[in-house]
Amino acid sequence: MSKKSLGNNSLFFGALLSFIISLHQAGWKVYPQGLGWEVWIIVPYFLCWLLSRPLYKSANQKLATVSAAFSLLVLLFSVMVYGSFYYGRQSSTGSLAFIFVPLYLTIATVLVLGVANILRIFQGRGANVAA
Repeated sequence: MSKKSLGNNSLFFGALLSFIISLHQAGWKVYPQGLGWEVWIIVPYFLCWLLSRPLYKSANQKLATVSAAFSLLVLLFSVMVYGSFYYGRQSSTGSLAFIFVPLYLTIATVLVLGVANILRIFQGRGANVAA
């Protein structure tokens, strides 16, 4: 399995799992006014996929490895947090996971993959200057 397919599959399953657990917590009902929450839950996975695409196409395979590993970590973190909320003891504040997990994943994605993309850009410029 290539790094690109590992990363993309991890993000797809993470988004799907998060979406299914959120629907289950809502009683399998999707209301038009609650649709924003479903979008909010999927935003970090889409952002991670979007920022990973240039890294998979770059000549530097280390950046592609970073992207695939980060995508796998996003999946594992989601499974751990949402799974503990889904199967664990449910409290009145447990639903806050659906607010803060996407927030933390979005921040981490922008930091890690943003820096990786900046490195990719500067490495490309350095190769052009040396030539």
